[in-house]
Amino acid sequence: MIPVPSAVSMTDYLSFIFIEDWLDAVTPNFEFIQIIDQSPPPHPIPTKRSLMTTPPPSNSGGRNQRRDTSPTKRPRLESSDEYGGDTGDNGETGWGEGGDEETPRSNVNQRRPNLPPIPFRGFIAPSITPSQSASLVSGSSNQSPSASAPSAGRSERSSVRGRRTRSPLKSANGLWVLDLPVVQIRMGDDPAKVLPEDVKDLFKSIDDIVTDHVEVFPLEIRNDVEAIVPRAQRKNDWFRPAQQISQQQTNEQETSYPRSRKPKSPLEVALHELDFLSDIGNTAQDCQVHTRAEVTWNMLVHQPLLQHALAGHATVQVEPSLTAKILAPFSPITSGRGGGSVIENKMIDFCLTLWLNDGKPRELLDDNDAKASSVDAKLISAIAEKVWSQPSDAQSVNQTGYPPLQFAPIACNIETKTSAIQQDGELQLSVWTAAWYQRITMLVPGRISQHGIITLPLLYIVGHDWKLSFASWREDRIEIIGSLVLGDTRTLLGSYTIIAVLRKIGDWIATDYRAWIEKMFL
Repeated sequence: MIPVPSAVSMTDYLSFIFIEDWLDAVTPNFEFIQIIDQSPPPHPIPTKRSLMTTPPPSNSGGRNQRRDTSPTKRPRLESSDEYGGDTGDNGETGWGEGGDEETPRSNVNQRRPNLPPIPFRGFIAPSITPSQSASLVSGSSNQSPSASAPSAGRSERSSVRGRRTRSPLKSANGLWVLDLPVVQIRMGDDPAKVLPEDVKDLFKSIDDIVTDHVEVFPLEIRNDVEAIVPRAQRKNDWFRPAQQISQQQTNEQETSYPRSRKPKSPLEVALHELDFLSDIGNTAQDCQVHTRAEVTWNMLVHQPLLQHALAGHATVQVEPSLTAKILAPFSPITSGRGGGSVIENKMIDFCLTLWLNDGKPRELLDDNDAKASSVDAKLISAIAEKVWSQPSDAQSVNQTGYPPLQFAPIACNIETKTSAIQQDGELQLSVWTAAWYQRITMLVPGRISQHGIITLPLLYIVGHDWKLSFASWREDRIEIIGSLVLGDTRTLLGSYTIIAVLRKIGDWIATDYRAWIEKMFL
């Protein structure tokens, strides 16, 4: 038996029994066996044994007896991510602190307590400095020095927010204590009394669609609709007038190249939409029956429905925003003793944005692109110039650093859920919208003092069901006024109603909302 060097204690030996048991089962290669007190060769020959990690050392071992530990599980990221601020958590997709079970470890102290010590037969693990050891062991050191150090250009407001503690929002009561409180307001029997002037016309047109289903179906397929929805036979006002197609358009469709299978005539378009919405209804029912996840509903039902409804609006974009975190300077905060707290980051599922020049700012304009509108290019150029003049941690027209939303102003926020936990979705919408108001007041304060801030529509979807609310800025608070039940994807009538409402919102974004954006930036 090889004598044990004095530097190795009995306690240290017990720590290595597990690896020794494994090594006993492997045919040893004595050419590479090395006593622990010998210095490692300058360039050790890489062998199978040298690449294997050793178990963690005993707590009683000295600093000079430390070895590399087994690979640890991925730590939770608490620092700012690529698109968001340093206050964000993703409760659904982020790495949780307690989400993974610890790797099982054998209790070596109870297994073979009286065996004589055997020298370790692997290479000596490379040593690490005390500072490196502390950074590896510490659970709070999950950042590199460059990532954790604040940038020289960070604003004072951002650094103050970074020192605040994070506070999870449990109920609507937590919205009342924000520096800019968010208050829920019921529409009641007379919504006109509580709605701001800038959305009253939009609300009236939507209410007519929802209540009376005015012109939700195309007249070209009336017989098809009546075969599916028999009560439509007595509802003339459910059908919008048939579209007329000129002889010139007919000739162009017959001779134009390259050809396409996309529907072109009003009848073809109407039949295509009927098939599409019938399929959406079946898919939504399938998602409910099989209890599919929220992300599946989004992919198979909500996003296709949104994109189909707004396909005719060239300057309205459906933007998935599941990974768009709120930037630190715009996170809703509460004041109080000890610096107050920052409300836990909330993300939503979709945004409807004003989409100009394919989202390209001035420097990326293509002079050869005949489709580029000079008016759109001028507006997005003005937005980009304002954004680029902001501090490095606030270079976005919105409250998030998510690249597709950097120059595309958000006009409507959408949150989806699969079950009727209504409060959770409403809180997410409220926090996200409050952050948007915080951002826009910091971006163009002078213009806001002249023209105010426009009211935003909010959509909340739970499975089949769609609801509409409005977020209104009242200088000292934000009011969430709602909600109006729009329709559902259980029935064909409900799906057509949702499509008609979305197109009204698209019209409003392309006109009223755009006019307000022009006042802010031109």
